[in-house]
Amino acid sequence: TTVLIDVMADTSDVPLPTGPSDRAFALARRMALATSEPTDLVVIEDDRVVAETSAPIATTASLIALKAVAIPRRSRSNSPEKVGSDIHDLVRLTQGCNFGIVADAIGEGGEELRERVGSTLLKWFSPEQDLRYTFARLRRLARSIDAESITEDDLAVVADLGQTMLG
Repeated sequence: TTVLIDVMADTSDVPLPTGPSDRAFALARRMALATSEPTDLVVIEDDRVVAETSAPIATTASLIALKAVAIPRRSRSNSPEKVGSDIHDLVRLTQGCNFGIVADAIGEGGEELRERVGSTLLKWFSPEQDLRYTFARLRRLARSIDAESITEDDLAVVADLGQTMLG
């Protein structure tokens, strides 16, 4: 079995971009790096440990922020197929989480990031906004059995997190 881990470079010393989308992405990355939690990684083969290490792993709140700011960027990029997996990931990341705790954690990344993430979640997942289009993108772009089980009601829950963030 192969497990791939995305590794982000530390960009905390790099000036923030001025464009709103790039700036939101940079803020989400900074938050993810600042709040990451050290996690032990162990490779086991034939019931024996063959390698061990530790790596900083992003928190649920950070992953939600990263996915939320990625969706609008990717929908206009050369990788629109990743929008489907981002939608799927957001649904699964928000299921069962405490919205108040997640909203507070994202708010620790600053008002600008909290506002951007909250408004993006409302825009893409609210029944009053783009929910139909988000659901269509999920169906067209996410090709897993798990993604196929997601309903419009599951998507609408993600908007509830956005509402919590915006108060």
